[in-house]
Amino acid sequence: MPGSGFAELMAWIETRVGAYWVKGRTLFYGHLPKLTTLGQTPPLRCAVLAHMDPGVTDGQLPDFAEFSFQVWNRHKDYPSAEEDAYHFFWILHGQAGLNLPVLTSGEEWTAMVIDAIGRPTAIGNPEEEGFWTFATNYICRLEAPALSPY
Repeated sequence: MPGSGFAELMAWIETRVGAYWVKGRTLFYGHLPKLTTLGQTPPLRCAVLAHMDPGVTDGQLPDFAEFSFQVWNRHKDYPSAEEDAYHFFWILHGQAGLNLPVLTSGEEWTAMVIDAIGRPTAIGNPEEEGFWTFATNYICRLEAPALSPY
């Protein structure tokens, strides 16, 4: 049974966002853990890439290969959090025809399109701990050649 392609998409994102963003240390998949891979509390400046299905439908991408995900990030102040949110936004929004990394599953996924549903938005103003949080929602259409009827 093929996967969703989410892990492959996250691996592609990780290769594009820069040296600061390291999976398990400053960049997390699915949720913000209590501890990083180093056994430490996650840093103030961090980001989470979370799969959001089901629940989002969009007339532009009506088929089964569509899914949605969110990039959630936080930082010490509003301008820094916004800058990080736009860093991810400009890397992701409008991408098309991306051959994603082949992971251990051996599946060859292609991101046909990645579009932001809206611009990055502050969702915590500020949080109780004093940091600022932004979120951006994306829709994505992935195809795996083995699944294509063509």
